[in-house]
Amino acid sequence: MLVLDHPVRGSFCGALADAVQDGARAAGHGIDLLDLARADFECLFQPEDRAHFLGGPVPPEVAAMHRRVEAADGLVLVYPIYWWTFPARLRGWIDRVLTAGWAYAMDAEGNRPLLADRPVALVASAGAGRQTIADFGYGAAMRRLIDEGTFGYCGLATIHPLLVTDVHESAEARAAGLAAARALPQRMFA
Repeated sequence: MLVLDHPVRGSFCGALADAVQDGARAAGHGIDLLDLARADFECLFQPEDRAHFLGGPVPPEVAAMHRRVEAADGLVLVYPIYWWTFPARLRGWIDRVLTAGWAYAMDAEGNRPLLADRPVALVASAGAGRQTIADFGYGAAMRRLIDEGTFGYCGLATIHPLLVTDVHESAEARAAGLAAARALPQRMFA
């Protein structure tokens, strides 16, 4: 399953998503694309999500997303880095979909993951350069907060990061990023 979050489909993130899809098809994999900017899925946490967290039923649209994720051999998220993290829509999708009782448990046995591990690729674009990202400690923060704190917490520990930097300044960086995105599905399922 490929989850794209960018408001402009013709953006560099859109091109990264297309490259991942091309690579998946070339490797014999299908792709279930969810373009959050154009999807009929509310990404903001709703009162019924809170009710579900407190033991109520899973909202039907969230249950449908659960089925899509369950049917996928892997998960690819493509997004720009906004304020050193996910854009709001993708963060909301994660908040609504990676739910207690389905992705993780909080019960008498403690907190524990419930999802079977499968590869997760985090394909992010950044206007900042590699040195800026290193100077601010973003790489380490991303591994801790996103890789471990979000996906690892749910049992998804096989993370394939692809961070494309300097996207506003360097045609070479964009070309290299697109090539790496095309090769990603082969690497994920090797």
